[in-house]
Amino acid sequence: MKMIYYFSGTGNSLWVAKKIKEKLGDTKLVSISSLVGDSIIEDNSSTIGFVFPVYIWNIPNIVRRFVKRLNVNESTYYFSVITCASSQGSTLLNLDRLLKRRNGKLSSGFALKMPSNYIVLGGAEGKEKINQCFSNAEMRINDIQEVIGKNKENKLETSNFFMRMIGNIIYKFSISHINKMDKNYWVNEKCNECKICEQICPVDNIKMEAGKPKWLGHCEQCMSCIQYCPQESIQYGKNTLKRKRYKNPRINISEMMK
Repeated sequence: MKMIYYFSGTGNSLWVAKKIKEKLGDTKLVSISSLVGDSIIEDNSSTIGFVFPVYIWNIPNIVRRFVKRLNVNESTYYFSVITCASSQGSTLLNLDRLLKRRNGKLSSGFALKMPSNYIVLGGAEGKEKINQCFSNAEMRINDIQEVIGKNKENKLETSNFFMRMIGNIIYKFSISHINKMDKNYWVNEKCNECKICEQICPVDNIKMEAGKPKWLGHCEQCMSCIQYCPQESIQYGKNTLKRKRYKNPRINISEMMK
């Protein structure tokens, strides 16, 4: 049995995980957000994969916490496929370091370009460009499957030295502030109290209060709430009102619910 643990905010990494599962066969998918807690996670699978997006050129908080709780086995084949809109930074190298501290290692690691969901910096790209991104990703997944399907090792895919250095510096000074960045979310009069934001948040960071969403200060910055809001009533700062939303068009909202 093979296992893939994934974290996904708007569906890109879930779509990738599903595609890899199709190629590998006899593989189980488990959402990392469904395993939030303090207990050790026991997994004796012969092959374990991690699929997740790059945050600040590095590992998302929720994934880092998960790996630290995973009972790492020296004999297990570990692989990772990370999704990013631009640069992967040192993400895979740092994941390998986490595993090595637990007597494991990342045998293969790949960075896959996917459409950006970070509306804070810009809205969704055009449909044609998004479809081309998916086509390119499917071809790469075929190549990736050839490696991980046979438990081969490959050189972990990283950015150049300069991007890794800059990314690590920014990550070091930014990551501790991520959880509190939800103070920048707000909701306008279009909100119809549908509660989708509350239901889709992977870390239960949103609760409805007087019919409106309230963010609780342990955000992962996955953008699921703002992107999946059907009324586009959730905003972030001053610049998202007119920006086009993005959610993976090949993933159903029901798949994203915890």
